[in-house]
Amino acid sequence: MSVGLSELHELCNPDRYSRDAAITLGRKYAGRIGTFYISLTDFVRVLCTATPPEIRTVERTLDIIRNIAPERILCSAHRNVYASSSAKLRAQVTRTMVSLDPELILARKLLDDPDHRVRANLIEGLWNVNSPAAQILFAIATRDSHHRVAANAAYGLYLCDSLSASPVIENLARHPIPTFRTAAAWIIRKAGTEELQPLLRNMLGDTNPTVRKAAIKSQLDYRLRAAKGQAA
Repeated sequence: MSVGLSELHELCNPDRYSRDAAITLGRKYAGRIGTFYISLTDFVRVLCTATPPEIRTVERTLDIIRNIAPERILCSAHRNVYASSSAKLRAQVTRTMVSLDPELILARKLLDDPDHRVRANLIEGLWNVNSPAAQILFAIATRDSHHRVAANAAYGLYLCDSLSASPVIENLARHPIPTFRTAAAWIIRKAGTEELQPLLRNMLGDTNPTVRKAAIKSQLDYRLRAAKGQAA
């Protein structure tokens, strides 16, 4: 026995059932169908690939999973969200996750995901969260093996506490792998602050052309913004 997409759409459509009714019906499905949890996580993946993604239905599906399924199923479902290319979807799901799990326990588990896109998108979704739990997560992720994850984490840490983040960004700027140094230039450009400009000095003369190009772009952006500020 299995449940089809049409039945899942009906169950997880917030306009069809109330939250309590959907959770109750979900429990009934889970009691009758051994593969129901897997069907729910697969359904989240389908919703995330829709154009545009069905955000309200994703949120309701995650809510049902959160209330009836083991934590590993919730992790799997969130993994599908953070593998999505929709920043709007990821941001909404992150807001809900943070409100329900301020200690970011689920986020810490997702940080172990083998897909760097999931880890990077997770960290990006937390940029607007300034809490001790978020800062700990950012600090852990700055040591990630992928440059995008490490850079997103360093920028998130910078948004929380620029003073403690500066040494982390400096380490990225001096990293032996060029992609990490390029990522440092991206952070400096995105931050757009005077305090980080000295870190570009070595990168402007970097042996890697991609790093040099990123550093030049970062410096030019800063100078243009500074000039506009003076003109105003």
